[in-house]
Amino acid sequence: MPPAGGNRQRKPFGIALAVIAGCAVLGLIGGALLGGGGDSDEPATEQTTAGTTTDDQPAEGDASPDAEPEAEPGDAEADAEADAEADTEARAQAEALSALLADSSASRDSVIQAVADIRACANLDAAANNLRAAAAQRTGLVDRLNTLSLDALPDGAALAAALTEAWQASAEADDQYALWADEARTNPGVCRGNNGARHTESANRGDAASGRATTAKESAAQLWNPIATQYGLPERASNQL
Repeated sequence: MPPAGGNRQRKPFGIALAVIAGCAVLGLIGGALLGGGGDSDEPATEQTTAGTTTDDQPAEGDASPDAEPEAEPGDAEADAEADAEADTEARAQAEALSALLADSSASRDSVIQAVADIRACANLDAAANNLRAAAAQRTGLVDRLNTLSLDALPDGAALAAALTEAWQASAEADDQYALWADEARTNPGVCRGNNGARHTESANRGDAASGRATTAKESAAQLWNPIATQYGLPERASNQL
């Protein structure tokens, strides 16, 4: 049987080991609690989501990539002023051309009468003179037309071309009919009996030129009349040109 004193010496030592082991366990548990306490993945996720924008949704305050820039007030005013100036210029050009067209038929009646006299072999000298005066008047219309600007009018270039062709062809017809009058006066074979003047090559050329003039006048009237309506000016039939 071992001595009683040996058991008493080992008990304090065992108690000390138990205390140390308990402290170690408590320390491990406390460290684990301190290291993970208060931290969570969820708040971090919320924070990231709140501070980040996706590619499909622009951040607040950013302009949409498809948005068009707003027009400046000054641009609209400038456009209105430009339109008003253009309309004023077009009106002035239309009025100037209308004044020219008013003179275009001044020789029409005298030409009609002169051709009728030639066919009847009557007043041949006067007929020739009146026709040549009419040709000069038509040429003068072309000269005056060339001094006008029609670039602000709708189809202004086409209108100018049609009027030029009409008046030049009319002048050519007048000159050819004047030659016909000369032939009727000087050539006994042209005016024979009571049958009126025989058609000559001059008369045929006059007829051809007159046909071209009529076609051009019809085109000119179609181009002019919408302009006349727009600006309150007189419309013209083709035979008034």
